[in-house]
Amino acid sequence: MQTQTYNEILAIINQIEFIIIDKKVFDLYPIIATALKNKKYYLIEDPEKNKNLDDYQKITNYFLNHKISRRSRILSIGGGAVSDLAGFVAATVLRGVQWEVIPTSLLAMIDASIGGKVGINTESGKNLLGAFHEPVTIHLYPEFIKTLPEQEVKSGQGELLKYTFLSEEIYQEVLSNGYTDSLIAKCTSYKKKIIKTDLQENGPRKMLNFGHTFGHAVEKSLGIPHGVAVYFGIKMILEMYSPHLVDDFSKIVQKLEFNFENLPKMDFKKFCHYLSFDKKRNEYGAIEFIIPLGIGELEIRPFDINNVSKEIEEHEIFKNYFV
Repeated sequence: MQTQTYNEILAIINQIEFIIIDKKVFDLYPIIATALKNKKYYLIEDPEKNKNLDDYQKITNYFLNHKISRRSRILSIGGGAVSDLAGFVAATVLRGVQWEVIPTSLLAMIDASIGGKVGINTESGKNLLGAFHEPVTIHLYPEFIKTLPEQEVKSGQGELLKYTFLSEEIYQEVLSNGYTDSLIAKCTSYKKKIIKTDLQENGPRKMLNFGHTFGHAVEKSLGIPHGVAVYFGIKMILEMYSPHLVDDFSKIVQKLEFNFENLPKMDFKKFCHYLSFDKKRNEYGAIEFIIPLGIGELEIRPFDINNVSKEIEEHEIFKNYFV
């Protein structure tokens, strides 16, 4: 990482007293770890597993015992799971304090850190306890991606796959050049534009959930990385409800050089249980899926969970995903 970048990050840390940081980042960047010596920082050992009520309580107790105040800020340093958890702490401790983010994964840079969706997991599913609490500032440093394991980079690109169906510009960019760092700015710009019109997901922001309903159920069933699960969620939506776009999916997958292995078989009843607890249920109990009609053209369509379950069981491809 360049000296200038380190200096910028150290200047941010210097201004903020309360910090939540991924232990992997702490260990990989000794200069950052040293800068935290005189701060009130909390290490997250396993971010996705630590997104729960027990760890949430430990963090809030730690900050409260160290005299966090309504004028304090919290800084999140890590990937999407860390910012989800840190943002939820910021949204709720003392009825809400300001926070900032230094996202360190591709997935966090292009999606998870943007838009103020924060939350923790429960036994019933992902992010079922949460809030809308936007960070004051998101500090983007793509250099962090260089130290990510390849699986984490591919997970981030799984989330990027979503944007190729939301935006014609991003679709054409990937089709022409594959993955490039310039896509980070394009994805963040696209999402910020949507957030400005619909912070609390009453309309256009719902489109950003494309692939996530099935994806979250896959993720919860198997414990695989979020972006990989979203990849399979998108694949299921297209094969089942937008087969005319499967060729476009294949072209983008080839350009991004995805080589995800076949999924281990999932317990069908558990999968359907996670689907039924999805946050995107409407007031009538139906699940709202985001269905693409074309590149850059999507619609919200309600489905009865029992009908969806039956369609999966009878689908030539996806019935083989389950036991």
